[in-house]
Amino acid sequence: MFSGENNTADHGTVGPHQHGNTVYYFDTTTGDYYALDQATGEYYYLVTVDHSAGRTSGDQHDNNVEAGVKGTTAEAAEDTTSAAAGEHQWQRRVVRQSVKGRLVKMENTDTFTGAPPKRGSEHKHPVSRVSLSKNTEQSEKVDHSGTMFVMDHSVHTVEDISSPLPEQSAASGTSSAGAARPSSSGGSPLTGRRVSESRHPKPRVVTSPSVKHESMKPELGGVAPDQAGATVHEVEHSTVPAFGTATAFSPSSRGNKKKMNALLFGTGEYVTGFTQVGGSKSDKSIGVVGVVHFDLRERGLLGPRIGLCGTNGDKFDAIRKHFAEKITFAGMRTHFEQYPGKGIRSADAYKEALKAFSPGDVCSVFTPDDTHFDITMAALDAGLHCMVTKPIVKSLSEHLQLVKKAQEKNVLLQIEVHKRFDPIYNDARMRVQKLGDFNFFTSYMSQPKFQLQTFKAWAGIGSDISYYLNSHHIDLHVWMMQGKSRCTSVRACKSEGVAEKILDRPCEDTITLMATWENFPSGSGGSIKSTGHATYTASWTAAKSDVHSQQRFFCLMSEGEVTADQCHRGYTLAGDDTNGVQSLNPLYIRNVPDSQNRYCGQHGYGYVSFQRFVEAASQINAGERKASDFDTDLPTGRMTLLVTAILEAGKKSLDAGGKQIGLRYDSATGDVCGFVE
Repeated sequence: MFSGENNTADHGTVGPHQHGNTVYYFDTTTGDYYALDQATGEYYYLVTVDHSAGRTSGDQHDNNVEAGVKGTTAEAAEDTTSAAAGEHQWQRRVVRQSVKGRLVKMENTDTFTGAPPKRGSEHKHPVSRVSLSKNTEQSEKVDHSGTMFVMDHSVHTVEDISSPLPEQSAASGTSSAGAARPSSSGGSPLTGRRVSESRHPKPRVVTSPSVKHESMKPELGGVAPDQAGATVHEVEHSTVPAFGTATAFSPSSRGNKKKMNALLFGTGEYVTGFTQVGGSKSDKSIGVVGVVHFDLRERGLLGPRIGLCGTNGDKFDAIRKHFAEKITFAGMRTHFEQYPGKGIRSADAYKEALKAFSPGDVCSVFTPDDTHFDITMAALDAGLHCMVTKPIVKSLSEHLQLVKKAQEKNVLLQIEVHKRFDPIYNDARMRVQKLGDFNFFTSYMSQPKFQLQTFKAWAGIGSDISYYLNSHHIDLHVWMMQGKSRCTSVRACKSEGVAEKILDRPCEDTITLMATWENFPSGSGGSIKSTGHATYTASWTAAKSDVHSQQRFFCLMSEGEVTADQCHRGYTLAGDDTNGVQSLNPLYIRNVPDSQNRYCGQHGYGYVSFQRFVEAASQINAGERKASDFDTDLPTGRMTLLVTAILEAGKKSLDAGGKQIGLRYDSATGDVCGFVE
């Protein structure tokens, strides 16, 4: 089928559509890739996904996955005659950009029809991993999920860990099929020595810290050894160890769990970096949620399908264009499914989107605050693990309902409060535990007034600045005080005038919540009642400054104090295009690539928040832990109830002219359960 340079049977001449000795084919019916290495006469079945071609079935992908399987051209021709009936639409694709032999982008050429080769499981040839030569630092591997990874052989080259296949002669460099061994002097992305191992009583162990080595087992999604007795070993390069987790990214940790697909609710700035007036001018020009999920997919922590759900189907073309222009990291694919379809506007698009995903998949909710409850409840009811931006909801009663539903479904309900994963804030929280009783806490967080143009659809209508920004530091304070103290009452005050002029409607500029706390009995307090108080201030009418968001806190305990300025890390930048000095914080999210133009923001706390959620959901799906087990590890629905209660009490106080609002607690569980007005 892919038999050489003059093959014109169904496909025309392949010569103009090749890169080196490799020709790529794309099946638009199934979304599969095939590649022919004309130097060896072998083809490779490379599974990936291009949802823009119309493929939307995750089950179909799972059935087709058998990556890296090779065969000879003679068998490929035989497959053509024995393939299942029915013509498949194909597209040749040409390498548009290649970095050190690593495929980066492909573009469509002509379209033709024909039958695909058989699936890999029907071949009687060993699976082989493909690699570049010793002289090249980068190479590609396709794992059993179809995800393509880049491996760095600067420490251990291919020659350090590979040996000939059983049917090959080391001296002659030929296989039993008569094909010449691939050249070791570079060439196409699919040439080079095969990374496999003959069956030995004691397989060799790779000790390099940058390379992992593990037998490919059928139960891990691999292919059983062939009749010749070749045991296949998989080479894995883990470039980004998981921050703050005990689970490293390895073939075994991936293979034991079915990969989850992801559905992202919301198409705004934090998800895509795209706003109503075009690309974001904040520090989130490429978004956060979208690019993080794209990278999690590339790393194999997510399945192939990522859905993006909004309310306007005509917005997605602009988002795709924005991604293509702004997300240019090598090897990062940004394709996604859209909900609703083009030409459709629907506030209920989330209902249709959920039907396209399965229980055990993950979703994130980054939509206006007053839509969180309906979307999250529907997702929980469908059995999806949910990550919801802060505030999860605006009322304690709705929060309690979501917690109950998550418990019924044994799915994870987590709030996206990434400051918990900031190493400085995290360290401060642990140090506070040893500083005695709580006495005073104050926090401030702001954004420049031009952000009101981004938020004009909901600012002052569906939510306020306290819900939007105070939620961060209230969560931090509640987390710090777990087991030490609890909030008993809240009252609020506000400033007005600036936002109302910008939006031409009532809207608070700045809101301060003042909270009273009571400490639990401790040795330092004795029988004397010990109390503390806190102020949480948030504003979205600040002036433009060296940072997009001012954010800091001070905490006074009976035996010490802690101060943290999260936005000033002692790292500044000034340039002709920066409009003055900028204070940078790559500890949050890093959008500057590495020297190979690869994404390298995996250690940012804005990224880690999502990775921890995905890892936890995977453990729940595998039956390793229950969702409730993560109450001690993550900002789950139950452990953030007090955050919502304080925020709602503040809103009630504002509506009542600054009246103090008390909080009630359940005597059995200790959880906040209502208000005293």
